[in-house]
Amino acid sequence: MKKSLSQPLLGAHLSIAGGFEQAIYAARNLGCTAVQFFSKSNRQWHAPAITDEQLARYHEALRVAPLGYVAIHASYLINIASGDETQRTKARNALITEYQRAVTLDVDALIVHPGSYGTGTIQASLAHVAQELNLVFQETPAGNPKLLLETMAGQGTNTCFTFEQLATILNAVAPTSPIGVCLDTCHVYAAGYDLKNNYNGVITLFNSIIGLNNLYAIHLNDSKKGLGTRVDRHEHIGEGQLGLATFAALMNDPRLAHLPKILETPKDTADDDARNLKTIRDLLD
Repeated sequence: MKKSLSQPLLGAHLSIAGGFEQAIYAARNLGCTAVQFFSKSNRQWHAPAITDEQLARYHEALRVAPLGYVAIHASYLINIASGDETQRTKARNALITEYQRAVTLDVDALIVHPGSYGTGTIQASLAHVAQELNLVFQETPAGNPKLLLETMAGQGTNTCFTFEQLATILNAVAPTSPIGVCLDTCHVYAAGYDLKNNYNGVITLFNSIIGLNNLYAIHLNDSKKGLGTRVDRHEHIGEGQLGLATFAALMNDPRLAHLPKILETPKDTADDDARNLKTIRDLLD
């Protein structure tokens, strides 16, 4: 089972190749206190049933790993913002399946990209996302895990790249729904929020529009591209446009100290996760 920990919740997105437990053991070996993984292939619709044997191995791994937070990232195929009703229905059913898997694996959160509006409009897409989420919550258990909408970079016709867009959805979803936001540092910067030169201003703005009480997780990613480019390209911590000072401010921000922080940085070599984790840990006062 997940544990109550005194140290910061810090981890990475890790592979489940060979079984769910592999992500848990990899997190333990990296000294993580949090972890994120896909519960199935992120590029396929098919979701194989989770067997009792798989669950037993997974729970045994959790028993011996010092993890205080576990999240699943939903498939990139899911697009509940689409203007195409058939596509939205398929995406909704896939999201319900992902949520049921999150319940089965007893994780803290299911993180999802809201999607793209395609040939529609942003405003219509926000209504679609809220509508589909309300339908999802009607088919899923109340309470945990939280379903977290990720802040997006605004690439192409992606929606939810402004705080106002996310707030519109949160306000349109039934108030008892287990919903929240996951802030991605690369995405926010690429969307035009200057975390590098106005860190405190961006976090204050987030609080005024969305509310820090609705923020449940943070994705730590430097950005290959510049401010407002609306291009989603992750970079190693301190090696991109955001720089180390931005992450130092975030890691030592008492408003965010309790939140799990998950690396989604590039995996060019086998040592990259360990290197990025060390970089982040070294920034802690």
